[in-house]
Amino acid sequence: MHLVLWTLYPIVWILSPECFNAFGQGGETMSYTLLDIASKIGFGFLSLNTLRNLEQAGESVNESEALYK
Repeated sequence: MHLVLWTLYPIVWILSPECFNAFGQGGETMSYTLLDIASKIGFGFLSLNTLRNLEQAGESVNESEALYK
């Protein structure tokens, strides 16, 4: 998901008024804003999910160590 979002940034630039002028300045601004929001929130959820997985892995290691003691 993150790779797709970051790949869209250059595509928006190519379609912007600076290159092919497929949409106007307002469309470019809106596209960058939506991409920024989606990528930042997506990264936040990815980080939280990774943290939760690490915490769960740590708990399972602690439980297994308690069984062997």
